[in-house]
Amino acid sequence: MPDLSQPECPVCLSNSGDARISPGEPIYDGNHWVVEHAYPTSLLGWCVIVLRRHAESLHDLTRSESAELGTLQWAVSKLLHAETDCLKEYSVFFSEMPRFSHLHFHMIPRSADLDPELRGGRIFAHLKVDEEDAVPGSEIAAFCVRARERLLEMLGPRADSSARLRDEGSAPEAATGWKPRDYNSASPYLIVPRASEVIEFLEAGFGASVLRRFDREDGSTAHAEVRVDDSVVMMGSPPDGSSEPAHVHIYVPDVDAAYAAAVSAGGESVQEPGRRDDPDRRAGVRGPGGTTWWISTRVGDG
Repeated sequence: MPDLSQPECPVCLSNSGDARISPGEPIYDGNHWVVEHAYPTSLLGWCVIVLRRHAESLHDLTRSESAELGTLQWAVSKLLHAETDCLKEYSVFFSEMPRFSHLHFHMIPRSADLDPELRGGRIFAHLKVDEEDAVPGSEIAAFCVRARERLLEMLGPRADSSARLRDEGSAPEAATGWKPRDYNSASPYLIVPRASEVIEFLEAGFGASVLRRFDREDGSTAHAEVRVDDSVVMMGSPPDGSSEPAHVHIYVPDVDAAYAAAVSAGGESVQEPGRRDDPDRRAGVRGPGGTTWWISTRVGDG
């Protein structure tokens, strides 16, 4: 299993909560992306949309990551206009600064009275400014609170993972010190020959989303972490292509629908949905890499 700490990547450390860059709390904390306020900057409202996992180019994004990004760019632009009364919003992606190659998008409010000499790419003169020229951390923190409320109104609480935890009575802050936020304490780890196919199977069959993914130069996946509802499944492909078949159990709201989706996504039926001697209606599907996925819905008492 590769080193996941990415000690040379300040963005990975900030995402994990170990060394946060922004003085404010995350404005949005979704399946694939986090929205933060930039710091230090002399422009209040300068937001950054940051990929949760480490990747450095647009062609590395999955379809679900790209879809969420598009929605966020729309929502953040609406947010910036409402909060700053800006004339337009810049959306910029470079990720070229030393140690900041982690994929992130700048969403910048461009006011009507902005100095013409600082428009376009020159607006980055307002970033990484000296402390005396920067927006105070207290103002940024207050902006983040207001901005978060606006985004939740636009996108709904189910789109935001930390809001979902609060709705269900958990405290996301409690887990940031010794494990990544919103991760369960124990996760299955799958050793499969083609992890990329397993990821696609989980996305299509169970609505999964990739949290982090580290690919080798040959395109194989050294390590990946995938969220399935409230749980995280980890996996990797050994360089020699070997596998160790495993069994994973998943509770879903509708076992029949999930079973049909998993088979449609390329899974091999092991057991059709049915109830036996316990309160669950259960089915089994063998997916890529030989992993058997047992799918259940609680339908009885006991």
